[in-house]
Amino acid sequence: MKAKRLIIRLYFIHLFAGLAIALSMYFAGFDIVLSLVYVIITVREVLTKLKFAAKVKAIILWQLPGIISSIASVAAVGGWGQANYAFFILEFFYTPLLPLLTVLTNYSFASLPLYYYLLLSMPFLLSAFYWTVIKLQHLIYCMRQNAADALSKPGR
Repeated sequence: MKAKRLIIRLYFIHLFAGLAIALSMYFAGFDIVLSLVYVIITVREVLTKLKFAAKVKAIILWQLPGIISSIASVAAVGGWGQANYAFFILEFFYTPLLPLLTVLTNYSFASLPLYYYLLLSMPFLLSAFYWTVIKLQHLIYCMRQNAADALSKPGR
């Protein structure tokens, strides 16, 4: 139940950050600042006091629209240009992070800009990033517990 609340909060943050960043793109540099704030807020949100498995489930479900769009864009499922629609949905879903990708507009690989490849891999990169964050939090928690247990034992 608590994981469901985390997922809903992450989607609300994602939605309103997308709106704020889309509106802030008219002011030079402000969109990049808001993108960084978005990353900080989502990291703080993921670091709630839930179990590790609940956090991983929330991250996967939160990134699921991006994962599906990325796979559909690469796989070019069916005809009628679904890959183009899937890539548009991917851009729309990752609007809060697009300003960070615009820094790489001058670089290209295989005649496509580097941000194209980063956008396609964004769901997997973000899932790995947030998984690493919660794994580090879990590791620090375990280290503190072990230190507290060692200090609380008499005779040492």
